[in-house]
Amino acid sequence: DDDARVRAVKVRALERAMVVLEATTEAAVGAARARRDGEPRASASVIVDDVDAEGMFAWVRARGGWCALTASSASSPEGGLRGASATEDARAGEALAVVPWDALIGVEQTIVAGSSHSALCATLNQLRGLGDHVVMVIWLAATMGDAASPWARALASLPKTPSTSLAWNLTEIGGFLSPERAVSIRMYQESVRTQYDALFPALCHQVPDAFPLAIFGDYARFLLAYDIWTSYAMKVQDPETDALAEVIVPGVYLCNHALNAHSVRYTRLEQG
Repeated sequence: DDDARVRAVKVRALERAMVVLEATTEAAVGAARARRDGEPRASASVIVDDVDAEGMFAWVRARGGWCALTASSASSPEGGLRGASATEDARAGEALAVVPWDALIGVEQTIVAGSSHSALCATLNQLRGLGDHVVMVIWLAATMGDAASPWARALASLPKTPSTSLAWNLTEIGGFLSPERAVSIRMYQESVRTQYDALFPALCHQVPDAFPLAIFGDYARFLLAYDIWTSYAMKVQDPETDALAEVIVPGVYLCNHALNAHSVRYTRLEQG
């Protein structure tokens, strides 16, 4: 009986241990094969290996996961694009990536797990009433660019500049938008700025060890972190409780990111 209980605990732990990316259609090797074979491209873009993303895949593997993916980025006069392609052919339903639970970028993995040894995480853990979205934005703003962070290789692959409507200059592009759309975006931008102003620099003065002014006194850092979380976080469902956790899944977000940055995406943890 004791043996059976131990095995049961291990099985439940394993059921919650991984997030699995499955091919939804037949997948053939794309950009990687094209680069290898030197196929011409009808574009002025220069396709290059994405070194930061490859480092992220290596980071996932080092934590016990694996990715049958490679990443490339395109540099063109219109701006850069990034994406991943399969490194081997796959049938629908086959796994392309497996990411351990503790390698997800979410509240449980970063703030809760780090609260015993990090002043920032300990304070954010107490501020979770603000909502997981807000505390993760604050965590990202502090941690991105920190080469000493254990999350550095996973975070290095995230964008360096904002790209959603949060950062749009409405003075320059307002003429291309409907009046209703322009008002909606302006209200969104103002609401995010209001959230920031309600927190900083007050927290910098109250808890300077957790919120140094050099980092949190810069709204641009907060804006970039907010932009990234809004774009790349996806909801993962725990098969034991059916509770949803919003996380960034390293590697997988490159494959599951629609052109509409605010699309809703749900990924279920593998069972069995």
